[in-house]
Amino acid sequence: MNEKKKIVGVGLILYRVDDCGRMRIMVVRERRAKPLIGKEVGMLSFPLETQETQDEGSIIRTMRRCAGEELGIPPERMDECFPVATEFRLFPGVEEFDIVTRYGIARYIGTFDAGFSSPSGETEAVGWMTVPELLAQPLIRVETRPICEHFLWETPHREGW
Repeated sequence: MNEKKKIVGVGLILYRVDDCGRMRIMVVRERRAKPLIGKEVGMLSFPLETQETQDEGSIIRTMRRCAGEELGIPPERMDECFPVATEFRLFPGVEEFDIVTRYGIARYIGTFDAGFSSPSGETEAVGWMTVPELLAQPLIRVETRPICEHFLWETPHREGW
């Protein structure tokens, strides 16, 4: 029996606290579909990136690369980066791969109204939203709800929601 190839997707919860003390996360819109994982053009989510060999198995390295590729921001604009240990298996119907999704959290330390843009062209920045605002959107990626709910209830960054 052949073992499935493992693919690790890493979500980046990049947050800031607004003038009213509410925590907001950066949201992107997908510009390219990926039917294997149910991703459609127009879906909203936090940035996500597939872990690559160059990341050497590091969630933090993948988060930093994700920030550059999906938002066009350098790693020095992120502070307090930490990976969350929980693994999500959200694609049980995919037979050819073992797809695992992880996420990490980082505080944004740049100008809040900066023009974010994806050099890869795979996403476009929508802007800052609270998690409830994101979850209320009609078209969100499969990974969005379980990871956001985990983030809301299981992480130390709950203050201000």
